[in-house]
Order: sequence, then structure tokens, then C-alpha cells
Amino acid sequence: MRQLSDVIGGNAKTIRLRAHISMDEFARVAKGFGLKWSSSRVGDFEAGRVSPTLPTMYAVAAALSTVSAKPVRLADLLAGRELVEISPKLHLPAEMVAKALAGAPIDIAPGLKDRQDANYERSIVLGRFKRYLTADQDFDEFAEAMVTDYQQAGLAERRAASDLNVELEDVVYWSRKLWGRSLSQERDIRAGVESNAQRRGQVSRDLKSELKDGMGSDGDH
Repeated sequence: MRQLSDVIGGNAKTIRLRAHISMDEFARVAKGFGLKWSSSRVGDFEAGRVSPTLPTMYAVAAALSTVSAKPVRLADLLAGRELVEISPKLHLPAEMVAKALAGAPIDIAPGLKDRQDANYERSIVLGRFKRYLTADQDFDEFAEAMVTDYQQAGLAERRAASDLNVELEDVVYWSRKLWGRSLSQERDIRAGVESNAQRRGQVSRDLKSELKDGMGSDGDH
């Protein structure tokens, strides 16, 4: 589960990087659309630390359209399939919110207006692992563990996915397949409880290398 601001900020960063524009350059462009931002404020927005109000999203999309090769829609800032929290009692796939911004009617599936239908979120997460359903005969034995790993994925898992240019679910699946636990858990075990940041960083690099090798040995990666 991610916050709406994280998804919007992350997509804005992706679009900016594809345009080969620095945060300083984007801040200057954004000022032309009423956003009196510094480069650090751009970083805060991309990290999900700025509230994504509709006026802010509109100005960001306008600025991104200026520096990008093609126009940026509000819906582009919500690209992705991750479950996001709209309110404490309303969790939706980001793509559903994007469709609503693009003009689709608001049609909340039964059970999403509260948390009574706990299986909905589980089905959304398991859907991400669909391509792995036949990869292992014992899939069912650790499917629930992967759901938990995915929902609890932290910065280490997200950085690994970004560095390896894969999806978060790939990191979750291969971590569970290779080590029987999440990347964060394996890092903490190898580095030790009292390890410093340098040691944890080295272990993380080793684990990413192992993930890369594991994925490379599979025909789909």
C-alpha cells in the first residue's frame, strides 16, 4: 500500500528524468506556472512529502508538459497498478484513480468503501504475481508470505527494483525464492543487528547482485 502523494511524486520524477531535466531546471520551469519551488522542494514533491492538491498536480503536469517531448496528463501522474490510500477507509488501485481523472465514472467496487472485504487487497497483490503462478509447484506455500512482503516493502526493496529496472513484485518474489524472506530481512540478518550504514549498504549491493543473477537465470528475465 502506498500513499497517493508517493505515487504522484514518483511518476513526476520518472517523467522529469526521461526528459533529462535536473531538479534545478524543473524548479525554474515550475515557477512559470505559479509553483515557487526550489530544487529541494521539487525533491520533496517527488518523494511524496508534498500534498498533491489538484492545483499543484495541474501546475506540475503543465511544467512537465513544457519540458517533455509530449503533453503530460493528470492521469499520467497516477500511472501504475499499486494500491493507494485515498482515505483510511478507501483503498484503490492507482490506475482506477487515473481513469477517474481521465473522465471515467466513479464506480467503487463493493467492499472498498470499508475494510470488510480484506480479500480485495490480497487479490490485487496476488494479481501482480500472476506470471509466477506456474513457476513453482509450491507457490501456494509462500503466496501469503509474498503478499505480506509486498505490503511491507520498504525503501530497500523499492531501491532494488529501481536499480535493477524491474517491478517491486519481482524483487519480492525473487527475495522469497532465493532466501525464504524479504530483502530487508535478509540484509539485516547478514549485516548484523549493530551494523553501520556502510556495512548495510555493502550487504544491500551484494543482495542486489544475487537478485540480478537469479532473475537472469530465469527465461522471463
